[in-house]
Amino acid sequence: MTPSLTRCVSLSPLLVSGLAAAQPCAPTWTPLAPAGCAGQIEAMLQFDDGSGSALYVAGEFISVDGVDASNIARWDGESWSQVGDGLGGEVRTLAIFDAGDGPRLFAAGDFDLVRGAQSLAVWDGQGWNSVPGSPFSWIATIAASDISGVNELYVSSPITNYITRWDGNTWRPVGDGLVSVVWDMEEFDAGSGPALYAGGFLSALVAFDGDQWSEIGGDFSVNGTILSLQTFDEGSGEALYVAGEFTRVPDFLTALRIARWDGVSWSPVGDGFDASVTSLAVFDDGSGPALYAAGAFTHSGATPVSHIARWNGAAWEPVLAGLDAPATTLGVFTSPHSRTSLIVGGGFTLAGGAPAPSITAIASCACPADLAPPSGSLDFSDVVAFLTAFASSGPAADLAPPQGVFDFSDVVAFLVAFAAGCP
Repeated sequence: MTPSLTRCVSLSPLLVSGLAAAQPCAPTWTPLAPAGCAGQIEAMLQFDDGSGSALYVAGEFISVDGVDASNIARWDGESWSQVGDGLGGEVRTLAIFDAGDGPRLFAAGDFDLVRGAQSLAVWDGQGWNSVPGSPFSWIATIAASDISGVNELYVSSPITNYITRWDGNTWRPVGDGLVSVVWDMEEFDAGSGPALYAGGFLSALVAFDGDQWSEIGGDFSVNGTILSLQTFDEGSGEALYVAGEFTRVPDFLTALRIARWDGVSWSPVGDGFDASVTSLAVFDDGSGPALYAAGAFTHSGATPVSHIARWNGAAWEPVLAGLDAPATTLGVFTSPHSRTSLIVGGGFTLAGGAPAPSITAIASCACPADLAPPSGSLDFSDVVAFLTAFASSGPAADLAPPQGVFDFSDVVAFLVAFAAGCP
């Protein structure tokens, strides 16, 4: 969406005088639910249902921080709340999909009937509803993609050739289907156009180009389950990072639980890990975007990395002394004040040695309003840089969800960040 600059945006003397003096900022763990989660967290996603942007947390639990919540809960940056009547069983995965009536939050997994919904449900802002014609007993994962030229929701379930898709009206097959369930899907352009990549209990990484599936990277398969896919550019071009339980990839290349596919060849990512990787995410803690991994691992080579690690471009390094038990999922949340955090969910009780039951966060030290040199100070040049980026729909001005939409919420987010100053 191209933004309109018909409104005149001015900064009051109060905002300008409210700039905070630059002070050192050190990322730290911040528990989000001091009373913990009564159960298991498996998925997280930021979404605005019309009542404000929030982090939706799903899994198999009965409460979060003392708030009754049947397998799904909502965090608005300040407090937890129920999401309707919840869902009657395990929720494994969340996705945002527009079936023609605006973006909606979809949840999938292995849950009982709720308003006629079985294992796949859509949140309309007031309650959970069924998805017409969904034939599922249980679902491994879902993802929205327009790879076929039509925006569709892709669903991996064992009773539909392991993969099917829905355009908001009709269910249809995805090529010739697959031979087993998929645990994650991610769009990636290897150089010949974008494709939807999928990994799971399959014997290899596969990709769908909108017409048919193909095996990626050679005919010798990964030797274990793929659990997470994430695109990331560490400086030499975007690549697809593939993680899970495997110890090698095609051509017998050793790659301990994580590997990089650049569209031409496989490569290991440092020393990998000594146990499974369950989730990947890209997060900027203030030192630049980096790839984070979470899982059951405790070491990368000889380096201790307790269940969460950060890739520095050469090796995996520990994150704030780590966690005391496995992490299951990672998410990124931008608060109403434009501060972005890495959210970590799992079975841990301590983060960095401090109490943080089940879910915790690291707030970024990045300054979203610091768009022009000199770095670390805010002045009128940052205002000009923001307005220039806003007028051209530049990513620097995309400060408020939903991402890719440039509107007055981005202006408000900039003003709030500008008034707060740089840490």
